[in-house]
Amino acid sequence: MKMPFIASLLLSLVACSDEKEASYATYGEAERAGAIRRGWLPPFVPHSARQISERHDLDTNAQELTFVLPAAEVGAMLARITPHNRLPGHLAAKAMAESGRVEEVDRDVEAILLCTHSYSGAVVANYRTGLVTYLTPVEWAREHCPGPE
Repeated sequence: MKMPFIASLLLSLVACSDEKEASYATYGEAERAGAIRRGWLPPFVPHSARQISERHDLDTNAQELTFVLPAAEVGAMLARITPHNRLPGHLAAKAMAESGRVEEVDRDVEAILLCTHSYSGAVVANYRTGLVTYLTPVEWAREHCPGPE
């Protein structure tokens, strides 16, 4: 008698998860699915983004977003993100480790910190491959935020 109850309880806990995941081949596909309207893709994501993978937790507002850009567009995208601050190597490595990426922080990779009064986020971008990861929140890097907005 206990086993069906326990199994039912476990199933209901899994079914009520507040973590959501989605993948889109292109920005247009994400837009048609409502991801932009719901705020799952931040405004700095260019329309040329592809291989978009997004995971967020509705309870904590934590988000991990990855996408690929043409390599030539990475620098322009990073330059449009304001306000931001460049993360030093060890914090860039931490951001990459949190995203599960195993590439080395080298001259092809830049990590920046986005800061506002209410949240922080990190963008790690590879100039050679075009792979971009966005993580939020990253309160562990808050001390590197630029001054008040």
